[in-house]
Amino acid sequence: MNEDMKISKPVAPEDLQPEMYVAALTMMIELLPRGCDEPEWKKPEVVRTVWLPVEDVGVPLRVVEVCLPFVLVEQPSGKHQTLDTRRYRLARLSDQYAKKACKKLRATNGGFSES
Repeated sequence: MNEDMKISKPVAPEDLQPEMYVAALTMMIELLPRGCDEPEWKKPEVVRTVWLPVEDVGVPLRVVEVCLPFVLVEQPSGKHQTLDTRRYRLARLSDQYAKKACKKLRATNGGFSES
């Protein structure tokens, strides 16, 4: 990856690799419509909507391991979580941005573990 890159780029789930830094671009929510004027006999259909993440926007997540569709990531605080790539669209972050953001976040939240 070009270290001079100043833009995050969407990354396909199959291109995710350990030690890569990513952030959530969008998340998909599935809802059942309620209170519609549809006839009772008609089966309700799931509505998929794409949302921007509300919390931790742009926070770098370090990929620890990949087993599609799941990705184990580590937050700057050291906490781990699993993301489902069917629900989240991820962007690859430049190493320069990720390292600088982690350094700044480390002071308040702790940092990535050394493993």
